[in-house]
Amino acid sequence: MVTRTTVIFIIFVLVIAGASVWLYYKYEKPKQNEQIELMNLSIFAKDTHGRLIKTGYRIEYDGGVFVEKETDRDSPVRAYAPMNKTILVYNYNLADQEYYRDFKELKTPVHDDVLRISLELLKRGDIEIIHEGEFGIQQEILVIADSKGRFKEPVMCLDWSDRVLYVDVPGEIQIDSIDSKIKCFDLNVDLMEGESTNFTLKYQYFGSISESEFINVSFYDSDFDSSNQLIKEYAQSYEIRNY
Repeated sequence: MVTRTTVIFIIFVLVIAGASVWLYYKYEKPKQNEQIELMNLSIFAKDTHGRLIKTGYRIEYDGGVFVEKETDRDSPVRAYAPMNKTILVYNYNLADQEYYRDFKELKTPVHDDVLRISLELLKRGDIEIIHEGEFGIQQEILVIADSKGRFKEPVMCLDWSDRVLYVDVPGEIQIDSIDSKIKCFDLNVDLMEGESTNFTLKYQYFGSISESEFINVSFYDSDFDSSNQLIKEYAQSYEIRNY
């Protein structure tokens, strides 16, 4: 004998199934049948001397990677992207390359035309670090960083030996560290060739400072990917010691 509860349950299941089918044909099916119209892109990458460079490039669309290929050192390459959409085109380094990412965000036209995209490749520079002040004697140490080439928005990180209780950089913004054992700061600068920045370290220590004790200062290149995640690709380190 079919009970009233059973009948209600069957009706409920049929309603849910019918609603699911209706939603599928109303929203999901049209998306699947939608044809993406593509347009032509002409992509090349060049260095600061205007020479074409073979490197990797990606085209992102709607939150995902649409194309991932390489440019050519002889001529622009042909690529395709959705028409009338906002896309992001940027380079990524191949083996042994150290170029900054060049991001090009643009709205593709509604007509099929060839859109030229030039990725400007700039090599990472270097940083020379020195300090003023005697470690273990003076409670403040001035750190000076001179740029040898472009060094983009550096993040400075600190590590120290056991007898050093803590190290701080007054006035600088502390950010999430790359490693749980170190403290990192955003220096809020963008160093070009020949430019420099400086900051003061304040620290406390326990007992006496021997030659084995240290404060390590590391500069990380703050190149960001499209998700704004810090990329630990390069570091220049400098140890402050008592000798």
